[in-house]
Amino acid sequence: MKVLALVVVLACLFFAVAQKTGAHHEHTSEPTADMNRAISAVLSKLDKTHDHDHTLVKIVRIAKQVVAGQMYHFDLVVKFDDGNHNIFASVYHKLDDSMRVTKIVEGIQMKDLSEDQKKAVFTAMQHLGQKNGEDLELLIIRKLSTQVVNGVIYKFDVRVRGTNTPIRNEVISVHHHWSGAMKVVA
Repeated sequence: MKVLALVVVLACLFFAVAQKTGAHHEHTSEPTADMNRAISAVLSKLDKTHDHDHTLVKIVRIAKQVVAGQMYHFDLVVKFDDGNHNIFASVYHKLDDSMRVTKIVEGIQMKDLSEDQKKAVFTAMQHLGQKNGEDLELLIIRKLSTQVVNGVIYKFDVRVRGTNTPIRNEVISVHHHWSGAMKVVA
């Protein structure tokens, strides 16, 4: 009887460690049927908020979070009439099996950046690649802010994928001095 109780306790501990409530877990295999339903819910919500047609091009990242149900977090590339858009979305899969889109945010497109901002992105990516000793692929520019200080400081929040590392977020600042010089400052 004591052995059975010990096995049950160990199994519960293993499950608790493997599925911590609130923790994000990257999903690296093909989307499940529920994840595909959640992506469809995101695309349906886009139908209601955009006037033009769109199609899913690529699933960049899926993360799931155990809550009272599941929360799915997606980074998607969706094609619109004016080109591809990066979409960040969260979908709550309730215990009653219903789904609710809780967030849809569009990322910044390279085509929307000025030439100086594009040069700053290139400088930042070179620096991050050299720092980590690997080639990096820029997946999404999540956020961009600027500050005028003896030139302009561009602060980028980017999602990158390395040749030897998983997808991750990086925040990096590049100072574009009035003289034309660019350097990474943080």
